[in-house]
Amino acid sequence: NSLNLTVKNLGTVNAINAIAMVSTNDTALQITNPNINLGNINTNSSSSTSPSAHTIAVSNQVEDQSLLQIIISMNDNTNQPNIETKNILINAPKLATLTLTVNDANANNNGVLEPGETAQLIIQSKNIGHAAIDQVIGNLLENNPYITLVNQSSAPEFLEENETKNFVFNATADASAPIGTVVTLQYTVSGGVSGQYSNQKEFTLVLGTIPTYCEAYSLETSDEFIQNVQLGTINHFSEQGPSYSDFTNLSTVVSKGETYAITAVNGEHWEGDLMGCWIDWNYDGDFLDPNETIPMTYTNHFDGTGSGQGEFTVPMSAVAGFLRLRVRVQHEEALSPCGASFYGEVEDYSLHVQDLLNISSFDHSFALYPNPTQGHFTIAFKGESLENTRVEVFNAIGQLVLNQHMTNPTTQYKIDGAEGVYLVRIISNERVATKKLWLKR
Repeated sequence: NSLNLTVKNLGTVNAINAIAMVSTNDTALQITNPNINLGNINTNSSSSTSPSAHTIAVSNQVEDQSLLQIIISMNDNTNQPNIETKNILINAPKLATLTLTVNDANANNNGVLEPGETAQLIIQSKNIGHAAIDQVIGNLLENNPYITLVNQSSAPEFLEENETKNFVFNATADASAPIGTVVTLQYTVSGGVSGQYSNQKEFTLVLGTIPTYCEAYSLETSDEFIQNVQLGTINHFSEQGPSYSDFTNLSTVVSKGETYAITAVNGEHWEGDLMGCWIDWNYDGDFLDPNETIPMTYTNHFDGTGSGQGEFTVPMSAVAGFLRLRVRVQHEEALSPCGASFYGEVEDYSLHVQDLLNISSFDHSFALYPNPTQGHFTIAFKGESLENTRVEVFNAIGQLVLNQHMTNPTTQYKIDGAEGVYLVRIISNERVATKKLWLKR
């Protein structure tokens, strides 16, 4: 960057052999040719440095809109120096992260990453600074076994000032992932010659659609309240307070066909109190279907508290995943999972419904070997019919490099490409198995 300096003589006598010295105390600035001879400057006249007489190098790590200071010391044959400071406004890039959206147009196109689907995770990043930036790359990391990122880095982009671009990652949700599984994604976007400009953001992604449930609450919170809920590994105590509390971050594992007991304690008993419990077994956003109302027997403990006890068997038809459990205490009125009661409290929890342990998963019906491979690999199918079964292989940047139907229980395949991790998807009717394959030459 060139620094052109103009000096004006505001005095009443001519300046003889005027000189200017340019310096700075900012470590982010480097000035070349700091001293320059301005010659004689008559009164009320100006003298300018030649173009590019001074050059300023600005560190590539300076933040956008920073003010850097230069010091100009001027003198002449009178040896009466004049010192002035000037601020330089720095224009630099500045990266920001906006939104994450799911593009599953090749699946059911509902904007949700469902178990067994491969979809694009599209993250918008924007240059909100005042200078363009090159080599902008997005990086995405996950720490959940139910999701596999086909590519963890995006292709480099160039962003003008105020420009927004999409950074695309391909992700596969394991077919065995429980519906409602919450996945944490760590996103970093960086750019510049050494990636010195960056921004980070954490996203949460829920596998499967989360239903919207009806509101349930009380108008008065000073009497009955849910003091404790016990079910499996849930043993949660809470204080008297809000009329509704969302504790769906608390869950316990239950298996289809098994029977479980639930106990809820009323911290302030009044004659006529009731306990209700509901579970959304089919994950449709209500508690109105068969077996979704859990009968609760209410008992007065004569110590100022009461409790409700119930028992349920997990239906074999229940959706596998994180399902909504609702508990309610109220006074006298007809029990309902929705709406307002005058007294009482409502709390929601989660049940992690799993298939019985002896039910094998589709994922385990295939063997893939050798792994790592030098290019040739074999898929051996140990299950039932291969009808409508195909094999897809994606490389590290999400490109489909192999797509073949599987006609024999043991089939050999070959991939040509760079070393690294490849994603192998085996699709049979509505079932999907996902495995990682390492290619090493």
